[in-house]
Amino acid sequence: MRNGRVQIVRTRRTRIARQLCRTLLALKVRSSVNLDAYSPPPQLLQILPPKSTIRSSEVGPQIGPNNPKFALGMQALLDLIFAVEGSVSEAGKLLGYCIKLNTLSSDN
Repeated sequence: MRNGRVQIVRTRRTRIARQLCRTLLALKVRSSVNLDAYSPPPQLLQILPPKSTIRSSEVGPQIGPNNPKFALGMQALLDLIFAVEGSVSEAGKLLGYCIKLNTLSSDN
């Protein structure tokens, strides 16, 4: 029985370590963002609440912080905020503006 517990603890610690590495990479590594032609990546849209006004039904289900893909959405959001020099309001305007353009272009 002791070996089974040790294996469970080892597996859990490995999973936690991987999740921590993903989060640290998302916080540290920045990708460049072209603000003139910005279109939010699906990873970013998936971390937004389902009732968010900038989230379309095509994005799929919301993913939370326990999902391994959450770090990718967080990274995309931080990339955008970094690109607008820390202005959360400008990042929000860009996100809303991009979604409105996508919605308008899909109606045609």
